[in-house]
Amino acid sequence: MLTAHKSAVEATQIHDHYLKGTIHCGQCGSRLIVSNAKNRHGNVYCYFVCSGRHSQRTTCDRSAILIADIEKLIEDYYQRIQITPAQHEGLAGMLHHEFDQLMSAEVEELAQLTANRDRLQHEQERLLQAHYADAIPLALLKREQDRILGELDQVNRRIDAHHGEYADARAHLDDALNLLANCADIYSRCDDANRRLCNQAFFTKVYIDEDDELRVENNRPFEMLLDPEINANALTWAENEDKARTTANDSVGKGSSLVRGVDLRREFENPSSALVTVASRRSRSVYKADRRPLEPTVVDSRGRMVRAVGMTQTFLIPAQVDELVARYQAGATLVELGERFSVHRRTVAAHLVRRSVPIRGRGLDESHLAKAVELYADGLTLMEVGSRFGVSQQTVRRALAAEGVVIRPGGRRARVSA
Repeated sequence: MLTAHKSAVEATQIHDHYLKGTIHCGQCGSRLIVSNAKNRHGNVYCYFVCSGRHSQRTTCDRSAILIADIEKLIEDYYQRIQITPAQHEGLAGMLHHEFDQLMSAEVEELAQLTANRDRLQHEQERLLQAHYADAIPLALLKREQDRILGELDQVNRRIDAHHGEYADARAHLDDALNLLANCADIYSRCDDANRRLCNQAFFTKVYIDEDDELRVENNRPFEMLLDPEINANALTWAENEDKARTTANDSVGKGSSLVRGVDLRREFENPSSALVTVASRRSRSVYKADRRPLEPTVVDSRGRMVRAVGMTQTFLIPAQVDELVARYQAGATLVELGERFSVHRRTVAAHLVRRSVPIRGRGLDESHLAKAVELYADGLTLMEVGSRFGVSQQTVRRALAAEGVVIRPGGRRARVSA
Protein backbone atom coordinates (compact mmCIF):
# COMPACT_ATOMS: atom_id res chain seq x y z
CA MET A 1 0.00 0.00 0.00
CA LEU A 2 2.78 2.44 0.93
CA THR A 3 4.73 1.60 -2.23
CA ALA A 4 1.62 2.13 -4.36
CA HIS A 5 0.97 5.47 -2.68
CA LYS A 6 4.52 6.69 -3.31
CA SER A 7 4.36 5.71 -6.97
CA ALA A 8 0.89 7.09 -7.62
CA VAL A 9 0.74 9.34 -10.65
CA GLU A 10 -1.30 12.01 -8.84
CA ALA A 11 0.61 11.87 -5.56
CA THR A 12 1.13 15.25 -3.92
CA GLN A 13 4.61 16.66 -4.44
CA ILE A 14 6.64 17.26 -1.30
CA HIS A 15 8.68 20.49 -1.34
CA ASP A 16 11.23 21.06 1.41
CA HIS A 17 12.07 24.45 2.86
CA TYR A 18 14.06 25.56 5.91
CA LEU A 19 11.07 27.44 7.36
CA LYS A 20 8.72 24.43 7.31
CA GLY A 21 7.80 23.44 10.85
CA THR A 22 8.61 26.89 12.22
CA ILE A 23 6.02 29.14 10.56
CA HIS A 24 2.30 28.80 11.27
CA CYS A 25 -0.92 30.40 10.09
CA GLY A 26 -1.79 33.38 12.27
CA GLN A 27 -5.51 32.75 11.77
CA CYS A 28 -5.99 29.07 12.64
CA GLY A 29 -2.55 28.06 13.98
CA SER A 30 -1.95 25.34 11.37
CA ARG A 31 1.48 24.91 9.85
CA LEU A 32 2.27 26.60 6.55
CA ILE A 33 3.28 24.25 3.76
CA VAL A 34 4.95 24.82 0.39
CA SER A 35 2.79 24.95 -2.73
CA ASN A 36 4.38 25.36 -6.17
CA ALA A 37 1.81 26.65 -8.65
CA LYS A 38 2.60 26.43 -12.37
CA ASN A 39 0.78 28.68 -14.81
CA ARG A 40 0.02 28.04 -18.48
CA HIS A 41 3.22 29.81 -19.53
CA GLY A 42 5.37 27.29 -17.63
CA ASN A 43 6.36 29.65 -14.80
CA VAL A 44 6.36 28.21 -11.27
CA TYR A 45 5.27 30.39 -8.36
CA CYS A 46 6.31 29.27 -4.86
CA TYR A 47 3.87 29.97 -2.04
CA PHE A 48 3.37 29.11 1.59
CA VAL A 49 -0.25 28.08 2.16
CA CYS A 50 -2.17 27.18 5.32
CA SER A 51 -2.23 23.39 5.76
CA GLY A 52 -5.54 23.66 7.63
CA ARG A 53 -7.18 25.35 4.66
CA HIS A 54 -5.40 23.10 2.14
CA SER A 55 -6.66 19.91 3.81
CA GLN A 56 -10.03 21.52 4.75
CA ARG A 57 -9.46 20.61 8.41
CA THR A 58 -10.31 24.18 9.40
CA THR A 59 -12.49 27.00 8.10
CA CYS A 60 -9.41 29.18 7.64
CA ASP A 61 -9.45 31.57 4.67
CA ARG A 62 -5.81 32.70 4.98
CA SER A 63 -4.51 33.68 1.54
CA ALA A 64 -1.25 32.31 0.19
CA ILE A 65 1.94 34.33 0.47
CA LEU A 66 5.05 34.13 -1.66
CA ILE A 67 7.92 32.22 -0.05
CA ALA A 68 10.32 35.05 -0.85
CA ASP A 69 8.10 37.48 1.10
CA ILE A 70 8.10 35.29 4.23
CA GLU A 71 11.85 34.80 3.98
CA LYS A 72 12.21 38.59 3.95
CA LEU A 73 9.89 38.95 6.97
CA ILE A 74 12.05 36.56 9.01
CA GLU A 75 15.26 38.32 7.94
CA ASP A 76 13.77 41.67 8.99
CA TYR A 77 12.77 40.21 12.37
CA TYR A 78 16.34 39.16 13.06
CA GLN A 79 17.41 42.71 12.26
CA ARG A 80 14.93 44.04 14.83
CA ILE A 81 15.95 41.72 17.68
CA GLN A 82 19.74 42.04 17.23
CA ILE A 83 20.89 43.86 20.34
CA THR A 84 23.30 46.79 20.36
CA PRO A 85 26.68 46.74 22.13
CA ALA A 86 25.18 48.87 24.91
CA GLN A 87 22.34 46.38 25.41
CA HIS A 88 24.82 43.49 25.34
CA GLU A 89 26.99 45.10 28.00
CA GLY A 90 24.02 46.02 30.18
CA LEU A 91 22.38 42.59 30.05
CA ALA A 92 25.67 40.76 30.67
CA GLY A 93 26.59 42.97 33.61
CA MET A 94 23.16 42.85 35.25
CA LEU A 95 22.59 39.11 34.83
CA HIS A 96 26.08 38.12 36.01
CA HIS A 97 25.48 40.37 39.02
CA GLU A 98 22.22 38.48 39.63
CA PHE A 99 24.12 35.18 39.55
CA ASP A 100 26.55 36.60 42.11
CA GLN A 101 23.58 37.47 44.32
CA LEU A 102 22.12 33.98 43.98
CA MET A 103 25.41 32.31 44.85
CA SER A 104 25.92 34.52 47.90
CA ALA A 105 22.40 33.63 49.09
CA GLU A 106 23.46 29.95 49.12
CA VAL A 107 26.73 30.48 51.02
CA GLU A 108 25.18 29.18 54.26
CA GLU A 109 24.01 25.97 52.57
CA LEU A 110 27.44 25.50 50.97
CA ALA A 111 29.16 26.01 54.34
CA GLN A 112 26.92 23.37 55.93
CA LEU A 113 27.70 20.91 53.13
CA THR A 114 31.43 21.50 53.56
CA ALA A 115 31.17 20.97 57.33
CA ASN A 116 29.31 17.68 56.76
CA ARG A 117 32.03 16.53 54.38
CA ASP A 118 34.77 17.34 56.89
CA ARG A 119 32.87 15.52 59.66
CA LEU A 120 32.44 12.38 57.55
CA GLN A 121 36.10 12.35 56.55
CA HIS A 122 37.15 12.71 60.22
CA GLU A 123 34.78 9.88 61.20
CA GLN A 124 36.32 7.72 58.50
CA GLU A 125 39.81 8.29 59.90
CA ARG A 126 38.69 7.46 63.45
CA LEU A 127 37.17 4.16 62.29
CA LEU A 128 40.45 3.15 60.70
CA GLN A 129 42.38 3.98 63.87
CA ALA A 130 39.93 1.98 65.96
CA HIS A 131 40.28 -1.01 63.64
CA TYR A 132 44.08 -0.85 63.79
CA ALA A 133 43.82 -0.86 67.58
CA ASP A 134 41.59 -3.99 67.39
CA ALA A 135 38.75 -2.00 68.97
CA ILE A 136 36.16 -2.98 66.30
CA PRO A 137 35.83 -6.12 64.16
CA LEU A 138 36.40 -6.13 60.40
CA ALA A 139 32.70 -6.69 59.55
CA LEU A 140 31.64 -3.61 61.51
CA LEU A 141 34.43 -1.56 59.92
CA LYS A 142 33.27 -2.52 56.44
CA ARG A 143 29.63 -1.71 57.22
CA GLU A 144 30.48 1.70 58.66
CA GLN A 145 32.88 2.51 55.82
CA ASP A 146 30.13 1.80 53.25
CA ARG A 147 27.75 4.12 55.10
CA ILE A 148 30.29 6.94 55.31
CA LEU A 149 31.31 6.57 51.64
CA GLY A 150 27.65 6.77 50.55
CA GLU A 151 27.03 9.95 52.55
CA LEU A 152 30.30 11.49 51.32
CA ASP A 153 29.35 10.79 47.72
CA GLN A 154 26.03 12.60 48.14
CA VAL A 155 27.64 15.61 49.82
CA ASN A 156 30.40 15.89 47.21
CA ARG A 157 27.90 15.72 44.35
CA ARG A 158 25.85 18.53 45.90
CA ILE A 159 28.95 20.68 46.36
CA ASP A 160 30.09 20.04 42.77
CA ALA A 161 26.61 20.79 41.47
CA HIS A 162 26.53 24.05 43.41
CA HIS A 163 29.65 25.29 41.61
CA GLY A 164 29.13 23.50 38.28
CA GLU A 165 25.51 24.52 37.65
CA TYR A 166 26.28 28.19 38.09
CA ALA A 167 29.43 27.96 35.97
CA ASP A 168 27.53 26.25 33.13
CA ALA A 169 24.62 28.67 33.39
CA ARG A 170 26.97 31.66 33.18
CA ALA A 171 28.68 30.18 30.10
CA HIS A 172 25.33 29.59 28.39
CA LEU A 173 24.29 33.16 29.23
CA ASP A 174 27.37 34.50 27.45
CA ASP A 175 26.69 32.26 24.44
CA ALA A 176 23.08 33.46 24.16
CA LEU A 177 24.06 37.15 24.44
CA ASN A 178 26.80 36.75 21.83
CA LEU A 179 24.27 35.21 19.44
CA LEU A 180 21.76 38.00 20.06
CA ALA A 181 24.43 40.60 19.36
CA ASN A 182 25.19 39.02 15.95
CA CYS A 183 21.99 37.14 15.02
CA ALA A 184 21.05 39.24 11.96
CA ASP A 185 24.58 39.09 10.52
CA ILE A 186 24.80 35.34 11.15
CA TYR A 187 21.38 34.62 9.63
CA SER A 188 22.08 36.64 6.49
CA ARG A 189 25.19 34.53 5.76
CA CYS A 190 23.75 31.09 6.63
CA ASP A 191 22.85 28.43 4.10
CA ASP A 192 19.44 26.78 4.36
CA ALA A 193 20.50 24.09 6.85
CA ASN A 194 22.04 26.62 9.24
CA ARG A 195 19.06 28.95 8.88
CA ARG A 196 16.79 26.12 9.99
CA LEU A 197 19.12 25.56 12.96
CA CYS A 198 19.04 29.27 13.90
CA ASN A 199 15.24 29.32 13.75
CA GLN A 200 15.06 26.24 15.99
CA ALA A 201 17.43 27.91 18.46
CA PHE A 202 15.56 31.21 18.62
CA PHE A 203 11.90 30.30 18.07
CA THR A 204 9.35 27.70 19.05
CA LYS A 205 6.73 29.04 16.60
CA VAL A 206 6.35 31.99 14.23
CA TYR A 207 2.79 33.01 13.27
CA ILE A 208 2.16 34.90 10.01
CA ASP A 209 -0.93 37.09 10.37
CA GLU A 210 -3.20 38.16 7.50
CA ASP A 211 -1.53 41.58 7.37
CA ASP A 212 1.86 39.82 7.01
CA GLU A 213 2.89 40.74 10.55
CA LEU A 214 4.86 38.28 12.68
CA ARG A 215 3.84 36.95 16.08
CA VAL A 216 6.81 35.11 17.52
CA GLU A 217 7.08 32.62 20.37
CA ASN A 218 10.73 32.84 21.38
CA ASN A 219 12.66 29.87 22.70
CA ARG A 220 14.27 29.82 26.12
CA PRO A 221 16.32 31.87 27.10
CA PHE A 222 15.61 34.44 24.37
CA GLU A 223 12.07 35.04 25.59
CA MET A 224 13.58 36.47 28.78
CA LEU A 225 16.54 38.23 27.11
CA LEU A 226 14.21 40.04 24.67
CA ASP A 227 11.72 41.10 27.35
CA PRO A 228 11.40 44.92 27.13
CA GLU A 229 11.22 45.32 30.91
CA ILE A 230 14.40 43.33 31.51
CA ASN A 231 16.20 45.27 28.76
CA ALA A 232 15.10 48.56 30.36
CA ASN A 233 16.36 47.35 33.75
CA ALA A 234 19.67 46.35 32.16
CA LEU A 235 20.18 49.82 30.69
CA THR A 236 19.32 51.36 34.06
CA TRP A 237 21.78 49.03 35.78
CA ALA A 238 24.52 49.92 33.29
CA GLU A 239 23.97 53.66 33.76
CA ASN A 240 24.27 53.48 37.53
CA GLU A 241 25.68 50.16 38.75
CA ASP A 242 25.94 51.02 42.45
CA LYS A 243 22.38 52.28 42.86
CA ALA A 244 20.84 49.69 40.56
CA ARG A 245 22.24 46.75 42.51
CA THR A 246 19.71 45.14 44.86
CA THR A 247 19.80 42.36 47.40
CA ALA A 248 18.74 38.86 46.52
CA ASN A 249 15.26 37.55 47.21
CA ASP A 250 14.81 35.24 50.16
CA SER A 251 13.72 32.31 47.98
CA VAL A 252 16.70 30.44 46.60
CA GLY A 253 17.14 30.67 42.82
CA LYS A 254 14.74 33.57 42.16
CA GLY A 255 17.12 36.47 41.63
CA SER A 256 16.59 40.12 42.55
CA SER A 257 13.89 42.62 41.63
CA LEU A 258 15.68 43.45 38.38
CA VAL A 259 14.59 40.09 36.95
CA ARG A 260 11.56 39.50 39.15
CA GLY A 261 9.83 36.14 38.68
CA VAL A 262 12.65 34.61 36.59
CA ASP A 263 14.58 31.51 37.67
CA LEU A 264 17.94 32.44 36.16
CA ARG A 265 19.62 29.12 36.78
CA ARG A 266 16.73 27.25 35.11
CA GLU A 267 16.75 29.65 32.15
CA PHE A 268 20.36 28.90 31.27
CA GLU A 269 21.25 25.50 32.74
CA ASN A 270 19.81 23.27 29.94
CA PRO A 271 19.94 25.04 26.56
CA SER A 272 18.46 23.35 23.50
CA SER A 273 20.72 21.29 21.26
CA ALA A 274 20.14 23.76 18.41
CA LEU A 275 21.31 26.67 20.57
CA VAL A 276 24.42 24.76 21.67
CA THR A 277 25.26 23.91 18.05
CA VAL A 278 24.79 27.46 16.75
CA ALA A 279 26.84 28.92 19.62
CA SER A 280 29.62 26.39 19.01
CA ARG A 281 29.73 27.15 15.29
CA ARG A 282 29.80 30.89 15.98
CA SER A 283 32.75 30.46 18.35
CA ARG A 284 34.58 28.49 15.65
CA SER A 285 33.93 31.27 13.08
CA VAL A 286 31.79 29.00 10.89
CA TYR A 287 29.48 31.94 10.11
CA LYS A 288 32.19 34.34 9.03
CA ALA A 289 31.87 33.34 5.36
CA ASP A 290 28.73 34.00 3.32
CA ARG A 291 27.13 30.63 2.52
CA ARG A 292 23.85 31.82 0.99
CA PRO A 293 23.14 30.04 -2.34
CA LEU A 294 22.63 32.16 -5.44
CA GLU A 295 19.79 29.93 -6.69
CA PRO A 296 16.25 30.14 -5.24
CA THR A 297 15.61 28.24 -2.03
CA VAL A 298 12.84 26.13 -3.57
CA VAL A 299 13.44 24.47 -6.93
CA ASP A 300 11.07 22.79 -9.36
CA SER A 301 11.96 20.93 -12.53
CA ARG A 302 8.69 21.85 -14.22
CA GLY A 303 9.61 25.41 -15.17
CA ARG A 304 11.20 28.75 -14.37
CA MET A 305 10.91 29.79 -10.72
CA VAL A 306 9.29 33.19 -10.21
CA ARG A 307 10.47 34.99 -7.07
CA ALA A 308 8.06 37.94 -7.23
CA VAL A 309 4.71 38.71 -8.81
CA GLY A 310 2.96 41.95 -9.60
CA MET A 311 -0.39 40.70 -8.28
CA THR A 312 -0.90 38.23 -5.45
CA GLN A 313 -3.29 35.30 -5.60
CA THR A 314 -6.93 35.96 -4.72
CA PHE A 315 -8.63 33.38 -2.54
CA LEU A 316 -12.42 33.40 -2.19
CA ILE A 317 -14.05 32.74 1.16
CA PRO A 318 -17.00 30.28 1.26
CA ALA A 319 -19.57 33.09 1.25
CA GLN A 320 -18.05 34.52 -1.95
CA VAL A 321 -18.08 31.09 -3.58
CA ASP A 322 -21.78 30.78 -2.66
CA GLU A 323 -22.46 34.12 -4.36
CA LEU A 324 -20.39 33.09 -7.39
CA VAL A 325 -22.42 29.89 -7.81
CA ALA A 326 -25.72 31.73 -7.43
CA ARG A 327 -24.79 34.34 -10.03
CA TYR A 328 -23.62 31.68 -12.48
CA GLN A 329 -26.85 29.73 -12.11
CA ALA A 330 -28.71 33.01 -12.67
CA GLY A 331 -27.00 33.40 -16.06
CA ALA A 332 -23.71 35.23 -15.49
CA THR A 333 -20.80 34.11 -17.66
CA LEU A 334 -17.39 32.88 -16.49
CA VAL A 335 -15.75 36.07 -17.80
CA GLU A 336 -18.24 38.32 -15.99
CA LEU A 337 -17.76 36.43 -12.73
CA GLY A 338 -13.99 36.52 -13.10
CA GLU A 339 -14.07 40.31 -13.44
CA ARG A 340 -16.45 40.68 -10.50
CA PHE A 341 -14.38 38.56 -8.07
CA SER A 342 -10.94 39.53 -9.49
CA VAL A 343 -10.01 35.97 -10.47
CA HIS A 344 -9.35 34.18 -13.75
CA ARG A 345 -12.30 32.58 -15.56
CA ARG A 346 -10.61 29.21 -15.11
CA THR A 347 -10.60 29.77 -11.36
CA VAL A 348 -14.33 30.49 -11.57
CA ALA A 349 -14.84 27.24 -13.46
CA ALA A 350 -12.77 25.34 -10.85
CA HIS A 351 -15.00 26.64 -8.03
CA LEU A 352 -18.11 25.58 -9.95
CA VAL A 353 -16.72 22.09 -10.57
CA ARG A 354 -15.91 21.68 -6.88
CA ARG A 355 -19.54 22.59 -6.12
CA SER A 356 -20.72 20.05 -8.73
CA VAL A 357 -22.26 22.80 -10.87
CA PRO A 358 -22.34 21.85 -14.60
CA ILE A 359 -20.47 24.28 -16.83
CA ARG A 360 -22.51 25.73 -19.68
CA GLY A 361 -21.01 25.40 -23.14
CA ARG A 362 -19.68 28.69 -24.45
CA GLY A 363 -21.78 29.10 -27.60
CA LEU A 364 -22.88 32.05 -29.68
CA ASP A 365 -26.13 33.48 -28.36
CA GLU A 366 -29.07 32.87 -30.67
CA SER A 367 -29.91 36.58 -30.68
CA HIS A 368 -26.47 37.27 -32.16
CA LEU A 369 -26.45 34.48 -34.72
CA ALA A 370 -28.11 36.38 -37.58
CA LYS A 371 -25.81 39.34 -37.09
CA ALA A 372 -22.76 37.06 -37.03
CA VAL A 373 -23.79 35.50 -40.36
CA GLU A 374 -24.24 38.97 -41.83
CA LEU A 375 -20.85 40.20 -40.62
CA TYR A 376 -19.08 37.11 -41.94
CA ALA A 377 -20.80 37.50 -45.31
CA ASP A 378 -19.67 41.14 -45.38
CA GLY A 379 -16.04 39.93 -45.24
CA LEU A 380 -15.07 39.87 -41.56
CA THR A 381 -12.92 36.93 -40.45
CA LEU A 382 -14.05 34.37 -37.88
CA MET A 383 -11.74 35.96 -35.29
CA GLU A 384 -13.14 39.45 -35.95
CA VAL A 385 -16.71 38.19 -35.67
CA GLY A 386 -15.87 36.36 -32.45
CA SER A 387 -14.30 39.46 -30.91
CA ARG A 388 -17.55 41.36 -31.56
CA PHE A 389 -19.51 38.90 -29.37
CA GLY A 390 -16.87 37.83 -26.86
CA VAL A 391 -16.46 34.25 -28.10
CA SER A 392 -13.65 32.32 -29.74
CA GLN A 393 -12.96 31.80 -33.41
CA GLN A 394 -13.91 28.11 -33.16
CA THR A 395 -17.23 28.98 -31.53
CA VAL A 396 -18.12 31.23 -34.46
CA ARG A 397 -17.01 28.53 -36.92
CA ARG A 398 -19.28 25.91 -35.32
CA ALA A 399 -22.25 28.28 -35.15
CA LEU A 400 -21.95 29.38 -38.79
CA ALA A 401 -21.41 25.82 -40.03
CA ALA A 402 -24.57 24.75 -38.20
CA GLU A 403 -26.45 27.46 -40.13
CA GLY A 404 -25.11 26.10 -43.43
CA VAL A 405 -22.67 28.96 -44.07
CA VAL A 406 -19.69 27.97 -46.20
CA ILE A 407 -16.47 28.74 -44.30
CA ARG A 408 -13.79 30.46 -46.34
CA PRO A 409 -10.41 28.71 -46.26
CA GLY A 410 -7.51 30.37 -44.51
CA GLY A 411 -9.54 33.27 -43.16
CA ARG A 412 -9.55 35.18 -46.43
CA ARG A 413 -12.11 37.94 -46.81
CA ALA A 414 -14.98 37.55 -49.26
CA ARG A 415 -14.68 39.52 -52.47
CA VAL A 416 -17.28 42.24 -52.72
CA SER A 417 -18.71 42.36 -56.28
CA ALA A 418 -19.04 45.75 -57.95
